[in-house]
Amino acid sequence: MQIENFVAHRGWRHQFPENTLLALNEAALAGAVKLELDVQLSADGTPFIFHDPELTRLCQQPGMIWEYTATELATMSAYEPSRFGNRFKGTPLSPLSSVIQLLDTHPSVDLYVELKGESLAQFGAEHMVNVVADTLDGYSHRCVLISFELDALLFAKQHGWQRCGAVFDYWPDWQQASLAELAPEIV
Repeated sequence: MQIENFVAHRGWRHQFPENTLLALNEAALAGAVKLELDVQLSADGTPFIFHDPELTRLCQQPGMIWEYTATELATMSAYEPSRFGNRFKGTPLSPLSSVIQLLDTHPSVDLYVELKGESLAQFGAEHMVNVVADTLDGYSHRCVLISFELDALLFAKQHGWQRCGAVFDYWPDWQQASLAELAPEIV
């Protein structure tokens, strides 16, 4: 199998705190050409590279990511203490905008950008898709939007986003029509 068929899920998360610019950059330096990351929104609607809706596991902070502004999140550390102790304390939470520099530095890298269902439910698909699309403006040809939420992907596609991929825990027979309309690049 060729390296183009592998996706570095949440960056090089075996060695670095997941969904940080550090983990993504190190994966690219190691040769990964496809990187997956998750997106949640802050209270003021700024997209951050973050998987969990809660901040506890990665940051040792109480509450949900959308209860804090981007400025407040910038003061927190995404160091995953349960796996790494204090080794990566001080590693910042990464706003989605930080991947632009990564894409410029690694021109062979493409991203799989997962729109997390919790933020879609909290802010609505239209708002979340729009802020993610605005953030990645000029780089959409290198970014595949993925989600468990097909409605969000259909909205993105209907509003000009070309590259989409559906994510499932099991094959959803009841969503065949949506899948056909989406015509995802990947499943």
